[in-house]
Formats: sequence, structure tokens, C-alpha cells
Amino acid sequence: MKLFFKKILLLIIPILSILGLCELITNRFLNKKSFYKIDSSKTILILGNSHTECALNNSLLDHVINLSQGAETYFYTYVKLKKIIETNPDIHTILLGYSNEVFIKSWMDKWIYSDEILGDKYPKYSHLISTKDKIFLFSKNPESYLIAFKVALETKASLLFKPDINVYKELHWGGYLYLIRDKIQQIRSGRNNLTISKDNSDTWPISELNILYLKKIVFYCKENNIKLILFRSPLHQLYNRNY
Repeated sequence: MKLFFKKILLLIIPILSILGLCELITNRFLNKKSFYKIDSSKTILILGNSHTECALNNSLLDHVINLSQGAETYFYTYVKLKKIIETNPDIHTILLGYSNEVFIKSWMDKWIYSDEILGDKYPKYSHLISTKDKIFLFSKNPESYLIAFKVALETKASLLFKPDINVYKELHWGGYLYLIRDKIQQIRSGRNNLTISKDNSDTWPISELNILYLKKIVFYCKENNIKLILFRSPLHQLYNRNY
């Protein structure tokens, strides 16, 4: 039995070493500052989830760039913000999406480490996420984390052959999303009862994890003399008040 485990160990160690080396090389490559440069005329950065993604058309706003993305929690926004600020000193203001939902544990925690979110967000930001946070994600959803790790490594490796890249575009970090739809009439007609539910979010468990990363964003902005504005996107009065 000892011999069996020894052989397994001898097989696993080289594989883990190769994966670790590939991770180190691709992460170092993708952390080049030149890969994150934004037009120096852009001094205001919009970040957040689908609310700011769909509400703020940066093409109509001078000196503004919108890198919001649907279902993005502060856990992922934090690493994105840090990298963009670090490489673009002309940015002096952050407009950060903020709504009631950012406090709701059942939603926000799912938006950090659920199968779907890990598969979507982790490959975009894996090279920026700390080892501590990677271990946390693995502990919460090991199977989906390993799948996302594989996808992330393949994605990063493919960028090694592109010497002059823009990472936030290549990895689809977000932007303004124009939607051609109107749900107000649908809500009025009562065909979507879930949307107009009146659940009291004040009684729901709080996402301490998402709030922790909001605090980290606040601290980082203060430390780097960045003006932080919490922006609540306007919503129709019939819309679910928990948003």
C-alpha cells in the first residue's frame, strides 16, 4: 500500500509542478502594465454589475470609461479596480455601482463561487486574485474551481502568443451594454410576479464577504487619493425594491 501511494505521489508532484510553473509564467506575463493602458483622456472609471453596465453609456459621457459587468460582485471588482488604477494614473474618480442587492448573502455569495460564476469570472481575473482568495474559492467549490482553473490557464496561455494585447478587452472585463427591451408593461400586467415581489431584504442574511471587499475598495481608493462615488442606478418604482 505504501508503495502504491508513493507511486501516486511521484506521478502527482511533476504534474503539479508543471501546472504551477505554467501558472507563474502566464500570470507574470499578463501583469505587464502596458497591457492595461486606457486612453489618458479617460479620468473617470465606472465599475459595478448589470445596473451600471446597462445604465451608463460612456460614449455619451466625456472622459469616462465603463468596465461594468453583469453579476460581478465586489470580490472581482476589487482586483479589476486595483490593476486599472495601478496602470492608469490619470483616473481620479471611480463610479461604483451600489444597490440593496449587494448586501444579500444568498445572491452575492452565489455570485462569487457558484459553478456559473467561477466559470465566467475566474478566467478573467485569475492572474490578479491572491493565493489566499484562490484557496478560499477552492474550499467553497472545489470541482468548479478546478474546471475554471483549467479554462483560465488555457486562456492565459493563448495570450502568450499575442505580444501587443489589451487584457481588459481580450478577457472581456465589461463595458456599456445597450438593451432593447422594456419590462415595465410586463410588470404592470402582472405576468412576472417574481419581479414585483415585496420580500423584505432587511430581514435577509447579510453577505459579509461582499461587504468586506466593498470596504477594501473604499480603503484602496482613500489610500490612493481616488474619489469614490457609490452610484445607485435609477429604477422604475414598480421594479422589485430589493434592487
